[in-house]
Amino acid sequence: MQKNILYSSYFKIHGAGHASVASRSGCSRAKPITHTGLGIVFIVLLFLAGCSNGKVQLGGTVTFDDGTPLTSGAVIFSTDTFSAKGNIDSSGKYIVGSIGTNDGIPAGKYKVHIEGATEDVSSYKGETSHSLIGIEYTTYDSTPLSCEVPVAGNNFDIKVPKFK
Repeated sequence: MQKNILYSSYFKIHGAGHASVASRSGCSRAKPITHTGLGIVFIVLLFLAGCSNGKVQLGGTVTFDDGTPLTSGAVIFSTDTFSAKGNIDSSGKYIVGSIGTNDGIPAGKYKVHIEGATEDVSSYKGETSHSLIGIEYTTYDSTPLSCEVPVAGNNFDIKVPKFK
């Protein structure tokens, strides 16, 4: 039986980017990790990074100037081409979602307004409802609110005046 024909090779990692190939002959030599090996490592890291949806978790609390919470409506974060919302709960808290509920939004600059913050007043001057907040906070075009959403998670609390 010839030793140089029958090889049972395997790799051992020795640190500093070197691996050795061992054979039945007992000989081994250090070899640098090839570009192929680095490519595989890069692909695995890219895959792991791709598991993130690239969105930032963002939420906060909406209160009136006097500190009491706004308990209805939705906070809308918008650009000219994108919009995401977070429903306001009974304690004034919201978490933003773009495609699904609470899935976050991409980092960037947004205009912020509040929709649906109304009160049922069916007997009030023939109206069925009226706004609880200042009218300027209810549309994209008139809102004075804006937010720069960073790459890391964030909290954006909002104070609004009561409707007069």
